Amino acid sequence: MKFHAISEKGYCPDLDAAALGMGLPGKMARAVTLLQRSALIGLGSPGKAADVAGNEMPRLWNQGRQQHVLDYLAQDARILADLAATCQERRALKWISDSYHELEIRLPEGWLIAKEAANLPGPDTSGANCLVSRRETMDWLAR
Repeated sequence: MKFHAISEKGYCPDLDAAALGMGLPGKMARAVTLLQRSALIGLGSPGKAADVAGNEMPRLWNQGRQQHVLDYLAQDARILADLAATCQERRALKWISDSYHELEIRLPEGWLIAKEAANLPGPDTSGANCLVSRRETMDWLAR
Protein backbone atom coordinates (compact mmCIF):
# COMPACT_ATOMS: atom_id res chain seq x y z
CA MET A 1 0.00 0.00 0.00
CA LYS A 2 2.73 2.43 0.95
CA PHE A 3 4.72 1.76 -2.22
CA HIS A 4 1.58 2.25 -4.31
CA ALA A 5 0.95 5.62 -2.64
CA ILE A 6 4.57 6.72 -3.01
CA SER A 7 4.62 5.63 -6.65
CA GLU A 8 1.47 7.59 -7.41
CA LYS A 9 1.79 10.66 -5.17
CA GLY A 10 5.46 10.81 -4.21
CA TYR A 11 4.57 10.45 -0.52
CA CYS A 12 2.24 8.47 1.72
CA PRO A 13 -0.08 9.71 4.46
CA ASP A 14 0.63 8.42 7.94
CA LEU A 15 -1.47 5.57 9.25
CA ASP A 16 -3.64 7.67 11.57
CA ALA A 17 -4.43 10.30 8.93
CA ALA A 18 -5.34 7.61 6.42
CA ALA A 19 -7.50 5.65 8.87
CA LEU A 20 -9.36 8.72 10.05
CA GLY A 21 -9.73 10.02 6.50
CA MET A 22 -11.47 6.77 5.63
CA GLY A 23 -13.73 7.01 8.69
CA LEU A 24 -11.90 4.30 10.64
CA PRO A 25 -10.64 4.54 14.20
CA GLY A 26 -7.02 5.53 14.50
CA LYS A 27 -4.82 5.88 17.53
CA MET A 28 -5.33 8.69 20.00
CA ALA A 29 -1.76 9.93 19.46
CA ARG A 30 -2.12 13.18 17.54
CA ALA A 31 -5.90 12.64 17.65
CA VAL A 32 -6.83 16.26 18.26
CA THR A 33 -5.10 17.47 15.13
CA LEU A 34 -6.26 14.52 13.08
CA LEU A 35 -9.82 14.71 14.34
CA GLN A 36 -9.91 18.43 13.60
CA ARG A 37 -8.74 17.66 10.07
CA SER A 38 -11.14 14.76 9.61
CA ALA A 39 -14.04 16.81 10.98
CA LEU A 40 -13.65 19.09 7.99
CA ILE A 41 -15.16 16.32 5.87
CA GLY A 42 -17.22 14.71 8.63
CA LEU A 43 -15.11 11.58 9.07
CA GLY A 44 -13.09 9.96 11.79
CA SER A 45 -13.46 8.69 15.30
CA PRO A 46 -10.89 8.13 17.99
CA GLY A 47 -9.72 4.62 18.65
CA LYS A 48 -7.67 3.02 21.39
CA ALA A 49 -5.34 5.47 23.09
CA ALA A 50 -1.65 5.29 22.29
CA ASP A 51 0.21 6.83 25.20
CA VAL A 52 3.53 7.13 23.36
CA ALA A 53 4.68 7.77 19.82
CA GLY A 54 6.01 5.06 17.54
CA ASN A 55 9.53 6.46 17.57
CA GLU A 56 9.67 5.72 21.31
CA MET A 57 9.17 1.96 20.82
CA PRO A 58 12.90 1.04 20.59
CA ARG A 59 13.55 2.83 23.90
CA LEU A 60 10.61 1.07 25.58
CA TRP A 61 11.77 -2.28 24.23
CA ASN A 62 15.25 -1.68 25.65
CA GLN A 63 13.67 -0.74 28.99
CA GLY A 64 12.05 -4.17 29.17
CA ARG A 65 8.56 -3.06 28.16
CA GLN A 66 8.30 -5.58 25.32
CA GLN A 67 4.60 -6.31 25.88
CA HIS A 68 3.77 -2.61 25.56
CA VAL A 69 5.68 -2.48 22.26
CA LEU A 70 3.99 -5.65 21.00
CA ASP A 71 0.56 -4.26 21.92
CA TYR A 72 1.38 -1.03 20.08
CA LEU A 73 2.49 -2.94 16.98
CA ALA A 74 -0.57 -5.21 17.11
CA GLN A 75 -2.76 -2.10 17.18
CA ASP A 76 -0.97 -0.74 14.10
CA ALA A 77 -1.42 -4.08 12.33
CA ARG A 78 -5.19 -4.10 13.06
CA ILE A 79 -5.57 -0.50 11.85
CA LEU A 80 -3.55 -1.30 8.70
CA ALA A 81 -5.60 -4.40 7.92
CA ASP A 82 -8.87 -2.48 8.36
CA LEU A 83 -7.54 0.36 6.23
CA ALA A 84 -6.42 -1.96 3.42
CA ALA A 85 -9.79 -3.73 3.31
CA THR A 86 -11.81 -0.49 3.45
CA CYS A 87 -9.75 1.13 0.68
CA GLN A 88 -10.09 -1.99 -1.45
CA GLU A 89 -13.87 -2.00 -0.93
CA ARG A 90 -14.32 1.72 -1.58
CA ARG A 91 -11.71 1.79 -4.37
CA ALA A 92 -10.01 4.86 -2.87
CA LEU A 93 -7.76 6.08 -0.07
CA LYS A 94 -8.76 9.47 1.34
CA TRP A 95 -7.06 11.59 3.97
CA ILE A 96 -6.84 15.18 5.15
CA SER A 97 -3.47 16.86 4.63
CA ASP A 98 -1.67 18.97 7.21
CA SER A 99 -2.89 21.98 5.22
CA TYR A 100 -6.52 20.77 5.60
CA HIS A 101 -7.02 19.61 2.02
CA GLU A 102 -8.92 16.43 1.28
CA LEU A 103 -6.62 14.19 -0.76
CA GLU A 104 -7.34 10.94 -2.51
CA ILE A 105 -5.72 8.11 -4.37
CA ARG A 106 -8.26 6.41 -6.59
CA LEU A 107 -7.96 2.64 -6.68
CA PRO A 108 -10.15 1.55 -9.61
CA GLU A 109 -8.50 -1.88 -9.69
CA GLY A 110 -7.70 -1.97 -5.98
CA TRP A 111 -4.21 -1.84 -4.51
CA LEU A 112 -1.39 -2.51 -6.94
CA ILE A 113 1.41 -4.91 -6.14
CA ALA A 114 4.86 -3.35 -6.12
CA LYS A 115 5.71 -4.43 -9.68
CA GLU A 116 2.50 -2.80 -10.99
CA ALA A 117 2.98 0.34 -8.87
CA ALA A 118 6.52 0.71 -10.21
CA ASN A 119 5.03 0.98 -13.71
CA LEU A 120 2.76 3.91 -12.84
CA PRO A 121 3.68 7.25 -14.40
CA GLY A 122 5.92 9.14 -12.02
CA PRO A 123 4.26 11.57 -9.61
CA ASP A 124 4.44 15.31 -10.07
CA THR A 125 7.59 16.11 -8.11
CA SER A 126 7.35 19.86 -8.51
CA GLY A 127 5.36 20.33 -5.29
CA ALA A 128 6.73 20.43 -1.78
CA ASN A 129 4.77 17.29 -0.86
CA CYS A 130 7.01 14.92 -2.79
CA LEU A 131 9.25 13.67 -0.01
CA VAL A 132 10.62 10.40 -1.34
CA SER A 133 11.05 8.83 -4.75
CA ARG A 134 10.23 5.29 -5.81
CA ARG A 135 13.95 4.66 -6.21
CA GLU A 136 14.66 5.91 -2.67
CA THR A 137 11.90 3.67 -1.35
CA MET A 138 13.26 0.65 -3.19
CA ASP A 139 16.78 1.41 -1.94
CA TRP A 140 15.43 1.67 1.62
CA LEU A 141 13.58 -1.65 1.29
CA ALA A 142 16.73 -3.33 0.00
CA ARG A 143 18.73 -2.42 3.12
